[in-house]
Amino acid sequence: MVARAQPEGVATRSPRAVSGRTIDTTVRLWNAGLALNDNKEVASPYLAEALPLLGTDDWRVLSDGRMETTYRLKPGLTWHDGAPLTASDFAFAYTVYKTPALGIADVPPFQQLDDVTAPDARTVVFHWVHPYAGAGSLIADQTTGFQALPKHILERPFATAASNPDGFVAQPFWSSEYVGLGPFKLTSFEPGSSVEGVAFDQHALGRAKIDRIRVLFMSDANTVLANLLSGEAHIAIDDSIRFQQAIVLQREWEPRKTGSVLLSPAQFRYHSFQLRPDISVPKTLADLRVRQAVTQAIDRKALGDALLEGQGIVADVMIVPQVDYYAEAEGVVTRYPYDVRRAEELLTSVGYAKGSDGIYAHPTEGRFPLEVRVLGGAANEQEAAIIADYLRRFGIDSSIYVVSQAESQDGQIRATFPGISASSVIYGSQVPLDRLRSASIATPENRWRGSNFGAWLNADFERLATAYESSLVPDERRGVAVQIMKVISEQVPTIPLFYNFMVTPHVADLQGPTTAVSASVAGWNVHEWRWTQ
Repeated sequence: MVARAQPEGVATRSPRAVSGRTIDTTVRLWNAGLALNDNKEVASPYLAEALPLLGTDDWRVLSDGRMETTYRLKPGLTWHDGAPLTASDFAFAYTVYKTPALGIADVPPFQQLDDVTAPDARTVVFHWVHPYAGAGSLIADQTTGFQALPKHILERPFATAASNPDGFVAQPFWSSEYVGLGPFKLTSFEPGSSVEGVAFDQHALGRAKIDRIRVLFMSDANTVLANLLSGEAHIAIDDSIRFQQAIVLQREWEPRKTGSVLLSPAQFRYHSFQLRPDISVPKTLADLRVRQAVTQAIDRKALGDALLEGQGIVADVMIVPQVDYYAEAEGVVTRYPYDVRRAEELLTSVGYAKGSDGIYAHPTEGRFPLEVRVLGGAANEQEAAIIADYLRRFGIDSSIYVVSQAESQDGQIRATFPGISASSVIYGSQVPLDRLRSASIATPENRWRGSNFGAWLNADFERLATAYESSLVPDERRGVAVQIMKVISEQVPTIPLFYNFMVTPHVADLQGPTTAVSASVAGWNVHEWRWTQ
């Protein structure tokens, strides 16, 4: 396997993790949750014997508005080191996650939890502050997952976590000595190079059909392409290869039937505006009209076509078209078509005027500079160049900053850009609450964790986000989701660009990988992948 970004740790809810990077399949190899989502995000039992059903004793909404869900663990489950998995490992994990100094206490689902208890070795009870829709399918993913932690390993080092969080986070458990529950057991973790493992005999869904697995970390998509073409790599995962390389692979592989390229339009590409008043340049980015003007100064259709071989689809809605309420959301959002004249009117209304050099200037803020920040990589850098060119031709003094692979692992660098910064919603079928809610703003207090990189704050969005998470009625949730999309489009905390393809190429002898509605489930069935040689 080849992955683009090396994770700081291989746990799905690691306090080491930096948000905004695609590592889902890499961490899937070593981890398991109470539930498992398939490639269409339909949940089924994993570590649990069954999933709670609303209205039964396993999922109770209490008279005071609180809620309880109960899971019964399958018998005989063990950690990778052979120690038994018990309900106390879930209760202990809750205590870890709720430690404020570790920086993840205020994100879902921990924010919604009041306690996790273990009445006996196989029974886990989750006590919720209020109704929470995800309570009946607790998976082990990076955004809303709940993952057990081995109490027998971490209890002693955790004793000093509140006073010395850096020491706890630095424990080798999170990387080179990781012990999990997933289909593969870690055998080697080489920083900057690779991670390796062997099939776990006691895996809850049966032993993986592939005996050994190795993930190589390569940040350059063309290097990944070369390794696939030479046969040194058998599959590319976690955003390690882009659409441009996929076209080359299709041309090389298809005539000889030596491989397949799976394309899923599962990503939403966007740029966040920096809205921290002490960081943003110019300060006028706080004005809605300025954000609207910048958005309308970019031909997003032409941008998508240039990057995707003429297959660009403008993204006016922050979810992918496969979602069942997409058409309804599309009907209520505010659109920002490429319109230079309208962009000029908006900037003029704020007080901007073009100088003799063709660059807009403001009476108090001066010239209009705007940094365009992207992660390193040919496609990203081409995207930045096209956007910067549109902005310069419009009259904005744009510049480009390319974030290195090392810098991408620094949450502070990711969050303190001055202008606009590129990102992708890799879970395009899900409402992107984690990208825009206040609890996801990266700060020194939460160790710069969080993927609301631009620090957008909006009371209507926060109210709707809470309503969406707490609604247990599917039709009601869809209605709230539509309203969330409407608010996002009206307030423009981001520049919505286009829908991108999740690319998963694999050699013909590897069977099992499937297309998926989001990156979080691309490796859902990795334990069933097999060689046909």
